[in-house]
Amino acid sequence: MSVVTLSEAKGTMLGYAPFTVFRVTLTTLLALALACSPSRREEPPAVEPNIDPVALPRSPVRVPSLDSAPAPAPEPVERIAPPERAYASGWMPLASTGADRFVRMHPTFDGRGVVIGVLDTGIDPAIPGLGTTSSGDPKLLDFRDFSGEGAVPLVNATPVGDTIVVGARRLRGFGRVRALNAEGPWYVGTFAELPLGDPPAADLNGNGAVADTLALVVTRATDGWVVLADTDGNGSLAGERAVRDFLVGREWFGWARRGRTPRIGVAANFTDAGGVPTLGLAFDLS
Repeated sequence: MSVVTLSEAKGTMLGYAPFTVFRVTLTTLLALALACSPSRREEPPAVEPNIDPVALPRSPVRVPSLDSAPAPAPEPVERIAPPERAYASGWMPLASTGADRFVRMHPTFDGRGVVIGVLDTGIDPAIPGLGTTSSGDPKLLDFRDFSGEGAVPLVNATPVGDTIVVGARRLRGFGRVRALNAEGPWYVGTFAELPLGDPPAADLNGNGAVADTLALVVTRATDGWVVLADTDGNGSLAGERAVRDFLVGREWFGWARRGRTPRIGVAANFTDAGGVPTLGLAFDLS
């Protein structure tokens, strides 16, 4: 497209020499501009990444199943020394915190006379440190479970000779129960580990499994309701201890093989409705 158009002519202008006027077009201007502009720098060719489009062969990786994988063995816990020896050897540096000086200045400032209520997942009454206070009084006044997790449904039962049937189990040694109450009534119930969760926390009897159903027998003694259990798993109630409500006797029991210490302390909670007992177990799995 033309920008400027002038007619070609010859002549003189104000005494100057004749000149010639040419037609100037946009094409001509562009050609002149391009001719005078510096040459364009050539960009180097882009380097393409050296990627092999063919996938390399890879060996298959086997992921072990969680069910087939062996459970890790628990790490052994080795006690360096009993607490008494550690304290006597200076391995419990109370002086750095001033605790020893505080006790000497205030020998009775140890919590005596103070009652504390704790609402938590539970406690283990078997821990030695929860036995008695510094003045010899019981440290745990009561231990109760209000969640219903430890509820044990009870049914009336009648023994046959020296044997009583509790769920799918037959327990011998019923003479131990008759020594507490010869006339009855007698009640039995079972408590399953499986609803409590995974091992080892839910393994109440410490046999490495959580599929056990534990048998319990309840009767009324002279001082209230008591529960007996086959705590050593030998199928007999002979030699078993009768456990009262924790508030009454501050007693606890637990399941373990004979000669071993129960891994979990269990307390009994009794209520009475019209002469019929209700039993709940209180324990801590955390």
